[in-house]
Amino acid sequence: MGNRSNAMAKKVSSGESKTRQSNFEALRIFAMLLIISFHVILHAAIPQLSSSQFFAEPAFAKKLLLFQAFKTFGSIGNAIFILIAGYFLIEAKKIDLKKQVVKIFSQLLFGICFMVLLVFVMYCFQPQIIEAVKKTGIEIQLQEKMFGAVTLQSVNSFSWFLGYYLAVIFIAELFLKKRLAQLSKNQYLTGIICVGALITFAFTIGFFNALLAGKDSLSQIVMGTFLFMVGGYIKLYNPFKNIKAIWLIILILLAYCFLFIGFYNTTMSNIAKFTNGLSNKFEQSILGTDNISFFTVLVSVAIFELFRRLNISNIKSVNYLASATLTIYLLHDNEFMYSFYRMVDWPMLLHETPLRMTVYLAVYTLIIFAYGVVIYAGYRLFLRLVNKKPSGMLRLE
Repeated sequence: MGNRSNAMAKKVSSGESKTRQSNFEALRIFAMLLIISFHVILHAAIPQLSSSQFFAEPAFAKKLLLFQAFKTFGSIGNAIFILIAGYFLIEAKKIDLKKQVVKIFSQLLFGICFMVLLVFVMYCFQPQIIEAVKKTGIEIQLQEKMFGAVTLQSVNSFSWFLGYYLAVIFIAELFLKKRLAQLSKNQYLTGIICVGALITFAFTIGFFNALLAGKDSLSQIVMGTFLFMVGGYIKLYNPFKNIKAIWLIILILLAYCFLFIGFYNTTMSNIAKFTNGLSNKFEQSILGTDNISFFTVLVSVAIFELFRRLNISNIKSVNYLASATLTIYLLHDNEFMYSFYRMVDWPMLLHETPLRMTVYLAVYTLIIFAYGVVIYAGYRLFLRLVNKKPSGMLRLE
């Protein structure tokens, strides 16, 4: 125990923990891209599917496996951010909670003010914008001319992940880290298993949800605590060092194979209910993987470990892009952006050519990411104008 504490203190005092590792910065970027693509599918493709003429027949559609895969990306991306937090903060002497909150709120307020002005401009010049888009020849649904509204009142409703992340960090700093520092390796692992069990079984999940009148906020926080502990355990003990990378990749593929089998079983069950008159309408069911699912933990930890092993030098451009992830998270997940996501008929694209739909989604995702980076640059400029010493944006670590 003493050796571990001394090693932790040595790393912190030497500044090693503050050195940016571009493999983790690349992981942040990857996680953010997963989350963006997930929100496009969740808020556009899935709602469109329920009323689309495509995939309406009672049959198993292999092409829908793409929607099924993309719908898992959000929970995986969220889990990765918490794993990174645990990995880096487990050895920190102290987490400056005030600084974290100030940075988050400043990003939030700047982002919302920008979105309010952007929506205002969009409405003022809506006819000109629609006409300009028509001239490009881009295949979008121009009949949807209304943009989602964003107001200053959105400060309290933007991005649930901010509150989730802060809650986990608060718990880690005020209670968790001190306790974990006193545990042996075996005791730490036992703690992970016990906390993991709490968000695995229906009884304990139901108990947590019942404490908050049926809402799942408490079970989410327990899951975040579990992921923080796992990230810290990987940092301190490197438990997967003897597992070859190929087996981690196989594990991810196997997880998706079982997910796809579950999708097939669900589709066949829906078909049976429809054909036997137990259901008046056949609908394709795209399975969700929430933030407390076993699938999410398995895949996110495997991806985290693969990136952790990458030997990437300190690349400033990668680090800068990664530093914009919170701005991107804030600006891409709101009603205004959903309007743009829905301008593409995703089920039609998937029905015609899955590759084309995937390319469209990749382009959408990259454009949204670039849009967030530009706004982040504006935020940095704003900080320079205000105090000439920008502290940067909160990094999800």
